[in-house]
Amino acid sequence: MKEKDAGKIGGHSTTAFAGPLAGVLLLLMIAIVLLLLRVNRNTNIHTRMMQDSGNYQQEVTDIQAGASLLTETAGNFALMPLGEDGSVNVGPLMAFAQELGGDRRGPQVAERFRQYEVSREALGFAEESASYTEQLLEVQLHVLSLMRSVYPLPPVPALSAIPEIPLTREELDLSPEERTDYARSLILNTDYTQLRFHLNEVIVQCHKTIQEDFTQASQEIAGHIRTLRTAASCINECFNKGDNCSCYRIGGDEFAAVIKGCTEAEIHSCLGHFAWTQERENISVSVGCARAENVLDPGFRALMSQADQHMYEQKKCVHADGAVR
Repeated sequence: MKEKDAGKIGGHSTTAFAGPLAGVLLLLMIAIVLLLLRVNRNTNIHTRMMQDSGNYQQEVTDIQAGASLLTETAGNFALMPLGEDGSVNVGPLMAFAQELGGDRRGPQVAERFRQYEVSREALGFAEESASYTEQLLEVQLHVLSLMRSVYPLPPVPALSAIPEIPLTREELDLSPEERTDYARSLILNTDYTQLRFHLNEVIVQCHKTIQEDFTQASQEIAGHIRTLRTAASCINECFNKGDNCSCYRIGGDEFAAVIKGCTEAEIHSCLGHFAWTQERENISVSVGCARAENVLDPGFRALMSQADQHMYEQKKCVHADGAVR
């Protein structure tokens, strides 16, 4: 292990092997779904989760921001269709068209949420938000179509992105002043305000759910790390005794105990103590043991391989026993 990888877990040294140190090697590994194999990776997962959670929150915020911008620009054109010079006020419409062509509308965000690792509840709120934004958009386009029938738009290419809703015969029979008043009433009435209110409520719930999902996942990772520290403490307690014994963390997830000059009875005693500490701390660890009178025969790598094989055999037994129960 490189120097930068050395560290501590559970308050105990996790330095790397310096060479073939022993005639007896115990390879230890937590047996709950390769739990120790995920020590370092879980730290990375937690960092990624924080980033993803922030991205999801921003996506939800964008739904609300986009819907608000469309409401504001459609409303501005309805209230002020002409500029000071008497020409059609295309400023709000340009902003409306740009937002309409963006990627933060409710349905677009909801579609991305279906690809994200979010809970069903968070996805449900995102989809409900999308439904409200589409209802708002239907009203906004209706308002703009009514206004365009009175104030035809200039031939600006960007404005062609705004769909025009066919007006009913009753609407076309209204006078220009009546159509203008009707357009303004659609975006200022109670029904439209209620739609916006419901959208905001769902957005708040979606934010809350995403945060709760992140908190729960963080707690699970924190619990996992506490388990690893407990396991490291048990390993140190049982195998790190005297100058002839050393305990190492040989990877992000595996530990090894190297014991020199010990008898088979002493090994069994250590293993018995270790089994007892597992019960005491309510953890489960798979153990693989390999023993050699001379570490050069069969060789240190071969000794590691033997211990690793024995460990996985015990791990299979633990899983099989758990499945039977």
